[in-house]
Amino acid sequence: MNVLIFDLKVEGITPAALRVHSCEKAENLINMAITLDPEYIIIHADQADWLLDAYSKSPNRLKADIIVVCPISTPQVIREWTSKGAAMAWNELNWENELHGLIDVPASSQTEVQHVLEHSPGMSQIITVGSTYGGAGSTHTAFLLASFLARHCKTKVALVERGSNPCFHQLDEFHNGQKNSFRPRFEIDRLTLFKGTGSSKWVDSATDDFQYVVVDMGDIEQSEDTQAFFRSSLPVLVASASDWRFQELHDFIKRNNVHRQDRMRIAFPMASDEAMDALTTVMKNRLLFSLPPHGDPFTRQEDTDEVLESILFPLMPKRSKGPLARLFGRQN
Repeated sequence: MNVLIFDLKVEGITPAALRVHSCEKAENLINMAITLDPEYIIIHADQADWLLDAYSKSPNRLKADIIVVCPISTPQVIREWTSKGAAMAWNELNWENELHGLIDVPASSQTEVQHVLEHSPGMSQIITVGSTYGGAGSTHTAFLLASFLARHCKTKVALVERGSNPCFHQLDEFHNGQKNSFRPRFEIDRLTLFKGTGSSKWVDSATDDFQYVVVDMGDIEQSEDTQAFFRSSLPVLVASASDWRFQELHDFIKRNNVHRQDRMRIAFPMASDEAMDALTTVMKNRLLFSLPPHGDPFTRQEDTDEVLESILFPLMPKRSKGPLARLFGRQN
């Protein structure tokens, strides 16, 4: 759902299915509303009169419902604003709670998980893996996901290096004895690794032959193409469950709330049950996963496989027999 806000500031984490666009200049508001076609425009009472007047003069161009946020919201005040054309009037003390209430979030189920595209034969599935800070574990998580897909689906998987701290050259030397090799790609087991030095267009063409493509984007804050992370078939964000690292995750989600986030999974390496419980309470309607300690991503580990299967479930081929007995992350 698209929402356009003006003369207001969102402080908390919005629901994953809500895309919030902010407008800072009154002269741009109408054009942004026409371009974005939001379901709602939310505006403070101090600025609402001129917008409602413009709305009444061009009903065919502005289709969004207008919500007015005001200092008080008595029945009389609400009637005054609705008589001018507003759909609703919210109190400014709790308007963010009302904003969250616009999303009717379905309960977690085994048949629908946050509107992620399901597996389609013959179609390349792109899984992007990024982190909220350098060293959080995006590369290790990308290897875990790629190795699991290759082993579980019995297919070759492309693993593309796109972070700001490339390491595939060293890996090529360690596994294959290719010291100072400038070849752009090499193989380990069923994985085909593309080094970060290769041309992005060339890599995009080469990976068309793979059923699954895992892209390690490293620290998303250092990436020049954040949109690529959110536009993939399945974005996986790696973050820390530590209290002192939560602000980085909070800021990332808030800063990117114009992007669709309901497909995004958030993985926390080695997070405790207590930390996951606390995060679930704070981050309502987010798909959160705790990754167990797993040293060698090329080896199978049952507890890790359970979590990875839950993360990747919508992109996995459907099983011919029996239900999928997995939890799809923690949701409220």
